[in-house]
Amino acid sequence: PQQLSILLIGEEGTGKTTLLERIKVTQTSRRPSPTTATTARAILSCPVPKKYAPSLDQDEEVIENEGSSRSLEEIPLNTPDENNHHEEEEIEYNVKPGARMLPLDKIRPTIGMNLAKVDLCGTNCRIWDVGGKMHDLWERYFDDADAVIYCISFEHQNCEILEETRLSISDDVPFLIFFHNMNTTTTNPELLTCDDLLPHYHNNMMTLMEGSAKSGKGVREALEWLIPLAKRQQQLRQVPTTPSTK
Repeated sequence: PQQLSILLIGEEGTGKTTLLERIKVTQTSRRPSPTTATTARAILSCPVPKKYAPSLDQDEEVIENEGSSRSLEEIPLNTPDENNHHEEEEIEYNVKPGARMLPLDKIRPTIGMNLAKVDLCGTNCRIWDVGGKMHDLWERYFDDADAVIYCISFEHQNCEILEETRLSISDDVPFLIFFHNMNTTTTNPELLTCDDLLPHYHNNMMTLMEGSAKSGKGVREALEWLIPLAKRQQQLRQVPTTPSTK
């Protein structure tokens, strides 16, 4: 099987290690839908801090998100009924048969680097989880990365670090910004997009998706966007170039 090296980074406190533990137990399709892998830019709903986005029209109608890939105008924020909040937190999504995630109280922040070997979408993946405090050392992993998962959260969205990181990585490397929403409910109706975080950078190898490592919601969809695209890009880089003849 094809092998990929995936770099998992982000500021300290964004839940990278929790996401890594969730990825280990997430069931993915061996052959995700081609439309998932080739979509130029998938946009999912995320809460926007007020310092970023202009306020939306208060009269704008919001429809329920059924988890499908739709245009920005159609995609709302997931806001389950507060009365069912505790019940929803107990649900885990797309767990491998017989697998069980490490309890949250047993997961400790990464000090240094964690390495996990996981089969995702029929591909052998090595995931490098590099601590947020090691920001100055992230660049050592850039050249070997076939894909990048960059974690942000509602509390941690340093756009300067994000932009510096994105610009330091080759444009042909798929770059997933994973908005880690540990809380399954929110009252913020605004939406966050890649343009809010990286207004000066545009690339169809980059997308923003929301999910929760606590429940697994959104994790499979994010992986099934990232892995097939990373496989394709790796294969394209390995194709020998034919010298031009005059």
